[in-house]
Amino acid sequence: MTPGECLGTAHELCPPIGSMLAQSMLKSLPLVRAAGLCLVMASTSSAAVDRPIVESSDSRGAVRLVSAGRAATIALDADVDPGVRRAATDLAEDAFRVTGIRLGVTTAAPAGSDIVVVGVVGRSALLDRLAGAGKIDLSAIRGQWEASVTAVVTRPWPGVERAVVVAGSDKRGAIYGIYDLSEQMGVSPWYWWADVPVRHRDALFVRAGRYARPAPAVKYRGIFLNDEAPALSGWAYEKFGGFNSRMYAHVFELIGYWGVGAGVVMLALSPFLKKWAHGASDVGPVIGQEEQLSGEPLAHERP
Repeated sequence: MTPGECLGTAHELCPPIGSMLAQSMLKSLPLVRAAGLCLVMASTSSAAVDRPIVESSDSRGAVRLVSAGRAATIALDADVDPGVRRAATDLAEDAFRVTGIRLGVTTAAPAGSDIVVVGVVGRSALLDRLAGAGKIDLSAIRGQWEASVTAVVTRPWPGVERAVVVAGSDKRGAIYGIYDLSEQMGVSPWYWWADVPVRHRDALFVRAGRYARPAPAVKYRGIFLNDEAPALSGWAYEKFGGFNSRMYAHVFELIGYWGVGAGVVMLALSPFLKKWAHGASDVGPVIGQEEQLSGEPLAHERP
C-alpha cells in the first residue's frame, strides 16, 4: 500500500480514479497555478478495483440512496461535530447534483426503509447502539488516525430495513468516509475548481458489504496556499472580495473530498489569513501557517 491509494479490505472503497484524478489535475493546472495552490502530497496513484460500491442498479441487500423519485435520509447525532454535519450536508447536495433528488438530513430518531448513519466512534450514541447490539464491529478502527468503516447493516433498528453506516475513528475519518461516498456517486473532488461535469444517474444504490479505509500511510498531507499577487490574491478579490471564509470554504471542501491526499492546509505569509481559515474550517483540517521558508520555521496549529 502506498500513500494516495484507494484503501479497502475485501473490496476497495474507491473506484479506479487514478487516471481520472490525474486528468482532472491536468485540466485544472492553469487554474491551480493561477490561484497559487500547491498540493503537498505523496502520491495520487490508485489501486485496481473490481467494481464500485455505489451503483445505478439495485442488487441483493443494497441500500437505496435514491430510487423511484425517493431519497434516503442521513441520520446524525444531535451533538454531532460541525465538520461531520457539514460533510453530511454536502453528501445530500452531491446526491442532488447526480440525480436531481436531495437526501434528507436529520437528528431525529432514525426512520425509513433505507437510511444513512454517520458518526465518530466513541462520540456517537447512534454508533454505540449499533455496536452494542452487535450490528457492526468498530474495533478495527477504534483509536486510529483518520480511518473509517463503511458498512451496510440489515435491520439496524425497528422499522428500518437497511442502513449504510459511515463510522470514523475520528472527525476527519468520518468526513473522509462521507466524501468517499460522494466520489463513488460520481462527484469529482474537482467539480468546482476544474468544472468537472457530474454525470446524471436516475438512481443510486450502495451494495451490501463492509469497506474499510485504514489510517493513511502519511499522517500529515496538505495544501499550501501561495498568496502572491496577482495569482491567488487577484482571483480571490475578484471572486470573493478578498481572502475570507467564503473563499476558504471551497478550499476546505476540496481537501475534504480528497481526504486520502490532503489533511493539512498551510497558509502563506499574511497572519490575518488564519482568522478566515479558522472560520471556514468545519471540514476539520489541521491548520498551519508558513512564515518564511528561507529562514523561519513552520508554525503549526492543531484544532
